[in-house]
Amino acid sequence: MYPHQFAANTVSAHPHAGVHALREMSNRRTNPPQTLEQILELLVIRHKMTEVAEILLPLLAEMRGDPAEA
Repeated sequence: MYPHQFAANTVSAHPHAGVHALREMSNRRTNPPQTLEQILELLVIRHKMTEVAEILLPLLAEMRGDPAEA
């Protein structure tokens, strides 16, 4: 199993934990600061984590109350 597959399986089973992990990463990235979406974009580009982004982006939009994105 490849790392991006493992990450997708884990996030699929525990999506809120995935959001929590993104928040923790964002909190640590201060120079320069990065949003949750920017971190997801990097994960897609560098590590082929497209499925992870597809799972988490709608959840992020839902948590922010953006019905157009959810």
